[in-house]
Amino acid sequence: IRNGVVAYRPIADGTDFTITALNPAAEEAFSVKREDVVGKPLTQVFPGITVCGLFDLIKRVADTGTPEIWPSVLYDDGRVRMWLENEVYQLSSGDVVAVFDDITEQHEMQDELEASERRLRRIIERNADGILIIDGKGKVLFANPAAVDLFERDWRDLKGEMIGGVIPEEGRSEIHVRQASGRVRTVETRATSIEWKRSIAFLVSLRDITDHISIQQALTRSNAKLEKALEELTRTQEQAIQSERMNALGQMVSGIVHDFNNVLMPILGLSELLAKDPNVLADADESHELLETIFSAAEDAKEIVRRVRTFYRPDGDLHVSTVSIPDLFDRVINTTRPAWETQMHAKGKQIDVTLDTAALPALHANESRIREVLTNLVLNA
Repeated sequence: IRNGVVAYRPIADGTDFTITALNPAAEEAFSVKREDVVGKPLTQVFPGITVCGLFDLIKRVADTGTPEIWPSVLYDDGRVRMWLENEVYQLSSGDVVAVFDDITEQHEMQDELEASERRLRRIIERNADGILIIDGKGKVLFANPAAVDLFERDWRDLKGEMIGGVIPEEGRSEIHVRQASGRVRTVETRATSIEWKRSIAFLVSLRDITDHISIQQALTRSNAKLEKALEELTRTQEQAIQSERMNALGQMVSGIVHDFNNVLMPILGLSELLAKDPNVLADADESHELLETIFSAAEDAKEIVRRVRTFYRPDGDLHVSTVSIPDLFDRVINTTRPAWETQMHAKGKQIDVTLDTAALPALHANESRIREVLTNLVLNA
């Protein structure tokens, strides 16, 4: 059989017992051999039996003849240490029989379980989140201080209560907890199944996320305001850019009108001269000079038109060439002469022009732009 069995016979003076028999299970449990212990005193073979109280149990059964059960006792004699579950009864011969079961493994498992529960309780009690342990029906078996504070309830009132809304399901969810003060808090829950006092239960963590949600909502509103402000700023910038563009266009148009007037003067003046005095064409040199001046003014008009085009559609780099300074000044004087001579004659004055440009080196530039600058200088002087 699996249980250990040891038989004892009282010694005449009743101070001890002699071992009369034991089975193989008892030999294995106490690490002894039957032939080494049979006939020897009980207290000599098992010296720890007095300390644990088993000797008194055996003696009491021998005296009264009434069977007794001792559910759990620790036997330790320095050589053997084990937890025993004992049943002792008396035979008709007067001998006493002890039937025991080694429950050391079960007892150690129970000790470990209880130690684990104590550790779990300490962790739970110190956790900043609320912790509930509830059964499958939602009845509160345990609540840590944070959970008690969350519900604003006394632990004695909370224990055993059916918590509505806290459903023991695996995973994450959100619930609304109405506190004793009437306030409603949004709580994030996470539940997992555990063993609690030898029964299946659920450990539910409770995290108050009400303030977190409020902050998120405030951030969402703030982001919406920022996006709206950014859209308004973008529109304002676009309007400002458009306004600047129109302003620039107005200034450009004004400048173009001025420049066109400048380039049209020699064309109109010289054309009028030729129309009134066709004999001028008889002089080949003078005709060539007049036509060269008209052509130069037309080229300037062409450049002005190109600038208007590039205001909205840039067309690359300006044409650059080698420009003779003396020739450039001659053309500018001839181009502007009709304007300033007419103005001076109307005032009864005369302007003599003397150029000293022979020693000036040639330029590498856009001739039309340089001519335009010099023309404006002459006409605005």
